[in-house]
Amino acid sequence: MKSYLLIGLAVYLVTACNPNRKPDPSMDSSPMMTGYPASSNNETRQEAEKLEDYYNSRNYYGAYEGTLPSASGEGIETTITLYDDDSYILQSVYKGKNDGNGFEEHGTYSVAGEILTLRSNGNLQYYKIKDNALLQLDENRQEITGDLAADYRLKKK
Repeated sequence: MKSYLLIGLAVYLVTACNPNRKPDPSMDSSPMMTGYPASSNNETRQEAEKLEDYYNSRNYYGAYEGTLPSASGEGIETTITLYDDDSYILQSVYKGKNDGNGFEEHGTYSVAGEILTLRSNGNLQYYKIKDNALLQLDENRQEITGDLAADYRLKKK
């Protein structure tokens, strides 16, 4: 019985350590295995890795500011500060007709891909993280379109 176990173990070791075994061509064989399939389009893979690195490094911490459109008045001066403990503060000050009126909101946030979700008192707000800025999204997580679309952007300080 012991001889069968030894023979089985020897066969396993010889096949597992076979230097002639060919690597899986669908996987990248670079020294740093990323898990991305090998591709003739290295640019696409590099862009995906760069985007993944950006979100994994959490470079989105910090303050974002700008003036968002308002139904009445000249706009809403807005600052969103994202902290590394997944909390945020949103400060808003109305300009023009309601000059000086403002509020401060505290809550938590999460990031999935490039979508930032702010949560406060059961309310949700969505932003897209893009080019050191936050683009405000509608309730369906879609970018706002139309003449004022460019005004729904908060730039990182």
